[in-house]
Parts: sequence; C-alpha cells; structure tokens
Amino acid sequence: MANRLVVIDDDPALRVLLSETMALQGFDVDAFGSGAEAIEKAEWGRTGSALIDWMMPGMSGVEVVDWLAAHHPDVRRIIVTAAADALLVQHPEIVDRAAVLAKTDFSGPRVAEMIEATWPPSTA
Repeated sequence: MANRLVVIDDDPALRVLLSETMALQGFDVDAFGSGAEAIEKAEWGRTGSALIDWMMPGMSGVEVVDWLAAHHPDVRRIIVTAAADALLVQHPEIVDRAAVLAKTDFSGPRVAEMIEATWPPSTA
C-alpha cells in the first residue's frame, strides 16, 4: 500500500511528468485528470499517498484534500502547485491536512522525502 501513489493533475503533460518521475522512484502510480475522476476511480484502500494539483477546474485540490481527510485519512496528501504562496495565503489551514510543494521545487527524490516525512498523515 505505501508505494501506491495517486497523481491528480488536469494538465496532461504535468500528469505524465509527475507519474513517470514517481514511477522511477519506485512507486506504483495511478494518474487522473480531475479530483472527481480520482475520487470515483482510484483504489483508495490500496493507496499510500496522493499528489494533488491545487488549481483544477471543477473540484479543487483543497476540496480533494478535504475529501481524503474525511474518507481516507491514512492517505498521505501533498498538494503540488505553481502558486504555493497564494495557496497558503488563501487557505492557511491546509498545512494541517496536507503538505505543500511548489512545482518549481519538484523532483522525484524530494517528493519521496516529503511522503516519508508526512507519515503518519494528519487526521485533521
């Protein structure tokens, strides 16, 4: 379970990049183009972590984090965003429910370290 990772990003190129990068880090990756699709189709009972884009049409990354915290609190939650500062200003409480990573700081080893550091996940 710990090595199963869900990637949620509406940008197809970034979704592929995130997925392939994390697969090279040893994760089994399932990728989805929206929060609603991930909620419906992901095997959450077998998932250890989720990388979630913040700004997506429809369901935002914050809404996905809230849903995961309520329904699958054991899943580690990391929001990956190009606008980390704006996210933290608009949603300062997010740090209680998810780790936040700027896309400019993204690397496979960095995310693997964050996943390790966010265990056990917050149940807030």
